[in-house]
Amino acid sequence: MTVSPPQTPQQGSSAGIWSVVNAFIVQNINGQETLTPINADTTVKSGDTLEYQGLFTNNSPERVRSMEVTLSIADGLVLVGGIHPKFPHATIDGSRFTRSPIRANIGGQVQELPLSDYKALRWTLEDIGIGGTSVVKYRARLK
Repeated sequence: MTVSPPQTPQQGSSAGIWSVVNAFIVQNINGQETLTPINADTTVKSGDTLEYQGLFTNNSPERVRSMEVTLSIADGLVLVGGIHPKFPHATIDGSRFTRSPIRANIGGQVQELPLSDYKALRWTLEDIGIGGTSVVKYRARLK
């Protein structure tokens, strides 16, 4: 299941799994971090940090032993962290996924590639009970 981050909540259903991806603006109000839901009337601007949360609910009559979910990082966004669960698979080319952090041989030295190079994240969600929900999330900055 691949979901592109929306500017407004996006819902879907596949093989007994109900999914929704919500987007929030991360704000610091009086020293407190708050998440403000993004809807069709929300204005976002360059430099805003957004949090995307994918919720996947098992509506099938059986436990889901394992499933993969992928959230893409839209053009115009730069991944900055806030990844949960930690260490998903990631891609820098949109097709080949490898365990994060992604490392590459640069100038004869193995180095971690910056999060800003990532194009999508993929998690393997395991053991989702009947009616259970799993959540994945990440934060990105608007260019």
